Amino acid sequence: MYIHIAGVVLFCMAFAVAYPVFPSFQFLHPERLVAGLSVFTLSCGFAAFHLTLSRTGHYFKPRVLDAKELAGSNPQDRLRLWLNKNVVYMVNVAARGTLLLFVLLWGFLCTSQKTAGNLTYVGPFFSYRCLYPASGVSPLVPVLLILAAWYLWAYCQTLRLRFSKKNRPLLPGPVAGRTSLHLFVSDDDISNSGPEAKNSLTTIITCLLITRQVVKSLFRGKKWWPTLCLVGVYSLSFLILIFGVKVRSVDHFLWQSAYLSGSRLGRSMPAAYEFLVAALAFPLIIIALAGWLRTIMIWSSLKGDLLERLEQMPIRYAFTRIKGVGWINMMKQGGLLEQWRDMARSVESLRQMVNDADLLASFLPHHPEQKRLLLDTQANLDKWIGAIQEIAAEKRATDPQAELNCMVEIEHCFAKASEALLGGVLIPYWEEMRVGSVEGAEAIELPIRAKSLPKSGRGSIGHTPLELHTGTVSQEPMHIRVAEEFLAIRYLSLIRAVLVNLSRLLLFVSMAFVFTIAAWNSYPFQPRVLIDAAFTALLLLLGAGVVLVFAQMHRNPILSRITDTNANELGVDFYLRVIAFGTVPVLTWLAYQFPEVGGRLYQLITPGLGGLK
Repeated sequence: MYIHIAGVVLFCMAFAVAYPVFPSFQFLHPERLVAGLSVFTLSCGFAAFHLTLSRTGHYFKPRVLDAKELAGSNPQDRLRLWLNKNVVYMVNVAARGTLLLFVLLWGFLCTSQKTAGNLTYVGPFFSYRCLYPASGVSPLVPVLLILAAWYLWAYCQTLRLRFSKKNRPLLPGPVAGRTSLHLFVSDDDISNSGPEAKNSLTTIITCLLITRQVVKSLFRGKKWWPTLCLVGVYSLSFLILIFGVKVRSVDHFLWQSAYLSGSRLGRSMPAAYEFLVAALAFPLIIIALAGWLRTIMIWSSLKGDLLERLEQMPIRYAFTRIKGVGWINMMKQGGLLEQWRDMARSVESLRQMVNDADLLASFLPHHPEQKRLLLDTQANLDKWIGAIQEIAAEKRATDPQAELNCMVEIEHCFAKASEALLGGVLIPYWEEMRVGSVEGAEAIELPIRAKSLPKSGRGSIGHTPLELHTGTVSQEPMHIRVAEEFLAIRYLSLIRAVLVNLSRLLLFVSMAFVFTIAAWNSYPFQPRVLIDAAFTALLLLLGAGVVLVFAQMHRNPILSRITDTNANELGVDFYLRVIAFGTVPVLTWLAYQFPEVGGRLYQLITPGLGGLK
C-alpha cells in the first residue's frame, strides 16, 4: 500500500511539473528541448507508476469473507467485517482515485480558456506562472512541496514495516512449569496474543490507523459509532477549513465565476486550485498529528511494558555489561544489517554454551529436558543457517518470502533457546542461589597492587610484589553471565528496533511540518495571520511531545545501562538529539515568521547540521 501511494505521488509530481509546459506554448515559442524534457518527465512518472503496479498489483484485490464469518451473521455485521478486512484495499482505491482527480483537476487548471463565458486564457496564464517557481506566484511550488511530504510519508512508513510479525526480534515465550513470570518479559507481554493486548507495543507500532485503534480501545464493544465518529470529525474539520477559515489566494479572484460572484455561495466557494491545495495539505497534517500520537504511545508502551519491568528484574545487571552502544547509534541503527549483527552475536553466544564442555556441564544439571531442548534448538539453528542460502537460491523465483521465512525460523530458535535457559538455568539461579547487592552497581573483585619498600641499611634487595583484594567478591558464575548475556542481546535487539521505528516516525513528523509551512509561505495565501498562528501552535505541540519523549528516554535506567550514562540525568546526547530533530522545523518557522532573524540563524547553524545528523 505504501509503495503504491509513493508511485501515485511520483506520477502526480511528474505530471504537475511537465504538463504546464504545453498550454504555455500559446504565449511562448515552442522549443524542442523543453518539450522533449517535459515528455521525458511524464514518461518517467508513468514508468514509476507502471512499475509499482506490476510489482505490487497482485495485492490489490479485495479480501472475501470465509464461510465461518458468513455463518450466523446479519448483513450489517457482514458489511462491518468486510470493511475491517479491506481497509488497505479501500486506501489503494482512494489512492488511484486521487491520481485520477489530480490529473483531471490539474489539466483543467492548466487548459481552461474561459471564465464566466469570457475568453480570459486563465488556464494558459496559470501554466505560465508554473514555469517560474522563484517568482512567488507560482502555483506549482506548494503542490510539489506537499506531494514531496506525501512521498516522504510513504518512504518512512515502508521502512517502519521492518518491525512486523515476520521481521521483528522475538522474545522468549512462557516457560513451561514455571510460575515466576515476573522474572522476565515474554513475547506475549508485548504482543497482541494476550487477552489484554488491545494496545500492546506491537499493536501500537503495526496498526494501520492509530486514532481508530485508540477510540476502539476506549469504547470496547462498540462496533460502528467510534469509526463513524472519527470520519465525522475529520469531514467536519475539512469543511471548516474550506468554508470557515476560507483559505484564499490570487486564484480566487481569477477563477471566480461571474454568475456566483455576487452571491453568498460564490464568495464562500473555494477556487479549484485552493480546493486542491487544501485537499492535499489537510490529510497530511492529520497524519502528522497521528504520527506524533503514535510516537508518544509507542514510547509509553515500551517504557511501561518492557523497560521498567526489566529494571525490576535480576537481568538488569546484564545490560550494564553490554557496552559501546551510544545514544546516536541506538536511534539510527536498526535496519537489516543491525538485525543480522544481533543474530550473529546470539548465534555465537549459543554456540559457546553448547560447544564448550566445561561450560555445558554447568548448564541445566537438574533439568535434563531443558538441556535437551537447548541442544535440539542449537541443531535446528545450525540447520536453518546452513540451508538459508540454498533455500533462497532455489525458491527465490517461486517463493519471494523464502529468505524471510528462514529468518523467522532462526528467530524462533532464539526464542526457544531463551526459554530453555530461563527454565533450566536463570530462573532457578535468580530464585534460589543469587546473592549480592540488589541496589547500585554490580559487585566485582577490586584488586589493589602494591610493592614493598627496600629495608634501610642493607644491600640491594629486589622488590616483592604484593596483591591485595578489597570489597566483596560476588561475581556471577561464568555460565550465568553467558546465559544472561544471550537473553540481554535478544532484549537489546528488540529495543533497538523499536527506537529506530520511533526515529523514522519523528523524521516524517518534523519534515511534514517543514514542507507544509514552506508550501503555505511560498504562495500568497490568506488569511495569513490565522494560519501562521495555527502553525505556531502546531510547532509547540509537536515540540513538547518530542522533548518529553527524549527526556524520558535519556532518564530511563535500562537505556542508561546500555549506553553507559547516568540514569535520571539529561546528558549532552539529549540536547544533541533535540537539536538534530528540532533545528530544521524551528529555523523554518523563524525564517517565515521573522525573515531577518531566521535567515541569519540558518546561515550560522547550517554548517553544523550535517554533523548532528
